[in-house]
Amino acid sequence: MLRCRSRDMLAIVSPFEVPAAGLPPENLASNRKNPAKKDPFAVFLLVCVTLSYVLRFPGLPLAVGLQWLSTLLPAEYFHWTVLGGRWFFAVVPGVAAACSALRPNPMRIALIVGGLLILALWLVSPMLRAAIATA
Repeated sequence: MLRCRSRDMLAIVSPFEVPAAGLPPENLASNRKNPAKKDPFAVFLLVCVTLSYVLRFPGLPLAVGLQWLSTLLPAEYFHWTVLGGRWFFAVVPGVAAACSALRPNPMRIALIVGGLLILALWLVSPMLRAAIATA
């Protein structure tokens, strides 16, 4: 039985030379000599911005997490930990947006937009929680 490949058929039919399929390996994007630079500080900021979003999401029951945290920490440390956590997750999105605006990194646009949107969410969150409570 005679098998025929499409490339052989094109060579027979076409008077022009048909190049091999695909790009040479040295031109592929996955074979770069210089790997992409990773910025661990930008990754840390992105994780903190994501946690800040999760903590300020309207309707999220934070009482369960705070109750669990109060069983782990002594009473005198608990209030300061909650206050420090709230300040940390309120300030980090602004820091992420400012650092990304001033310093180029691979996640620049995501950190700027995410940081500004989280700050807006922190500002309107009390109104959103009141609207959910009355609904």
